Amino acid sequence: NNFTGIYTLTSDSSLSFGNMGMTRMMGPNMHIEDAVVKALNSAKSIQSKGDVIVILDADGVEAMQIKKK
Repeated sequence: NNFTGIYTLTSDSSLSFGNMGMTRMMGPNMHIEDAVVKALNSAKSIQSKGDVIVILDADGVEAMQIKKK
């Protein structure tokens, strides 16, 4: 799947997304796509931990990890 859209990342690591779009390839694991969309919609801040980016929600709870291959 591909994502397109805009985001804002401030110097204090606040993160927000706007006008996001994505292809939704139907498959056996639609729950994964739904979880990614939910995590991006809840994103309020971001942290970097080595080769991992952690997206946090408004309560500071981890919503998603993105790891560099």
